[in-house]
Amino acid sequence: MTSNTQYIAIDIAKQTLQVQSDLQSLSLLYNQEGLKQLRAFIKRHQHPMVIAEATGGYERPLMSMLYKYKITVALLNPRLARAFAVSEGIKAKTDPIDAKMLLSFAKEKSPRPTEYIGAQREELGALMDRRAQLTEHIAKEKNRLDKNQKIICGSINKMIRILDKELALIEARITKLIDSNEQMQAQSKLMQKYVELVRIPHGRSLPTSVKLHRSIAINS
Repeated sequence: MTSNTQYIAIDIAKQTLQVQSDLQSLSLLYNQEGLKQLRAFIKRHQHPMVIAEATGGYERPLMSMLYKYKITVALLNPRLARAFAVSEGIKAKTDPIDAKMLLSFAKEKSPRPTEYIGAQREELGALMDRRAQLTEHIAKEKNRLDKNQKIICGSINKMIRILDKELALIEARITKLIDSNEQMQAQSKLMQKYVELVRIPHGRSLPTSVKLHRSIAINS
C-alpha cells in the first residue's frame, strides 16, 4: 500500500461493528443502516484500507459491501492477529481493544489486500455455513433421543427427518455449484486424489470436494 494509506480497523461481532481509525472510534449496528454509516465514515479518509479479522462467516455482509464499492480490505487470520496482540502484551479482549490492536497491526505490518473471491465462491461459502448449521442441529437432536422420554422421541425423529431433507437439498446445491465452475471442479478432483471420504459427525459421508469447501471457496 502507499505510504499515505489510512487504515480503518473493524472488529466484527454478530450484531455490532467496532470501528477504529486515526480520525475517530465508533460503534455501529451490524445491519444495512450500520453498513451505510460505515461507508460514509470510510469516505472521510484518503486512500482508505479496511482491516478486519475472519470471523467464521460474520464478515460476509461487510466484505460484500466493501467489494461492491471497491473499498480495499485486508481480511486477517485471527491467529495472526492474536499472536500480534500477545507480542504487544495486550491481554484484555474487548471490541474497542481489539479494534485498536488491529489498527496497530495494520500500521506495523502493512498487510496485503484480500482479493475478491468471486460471487460463486461467496455463494459456496454461504451454502457451506448453512450446511454446518444443519449438521450441528441434527447432531443435537440425535443426542436428545437418549435424554428424553419416549413420548418426546417421535417429535425428535420428525425434526431429524426434516433437517435431513433440508441438508440433502443444501448438499445438492453445493455439488451443483462446484460442478458448474470449472476451476472449483478441478480443485475438487485434485483433492479427491489425495483424501478419501470424510465422515460427518451425525453419520453422513461427503466427498472431499464438499468437506474441504474453504480451500475451494477461498483459493482462486
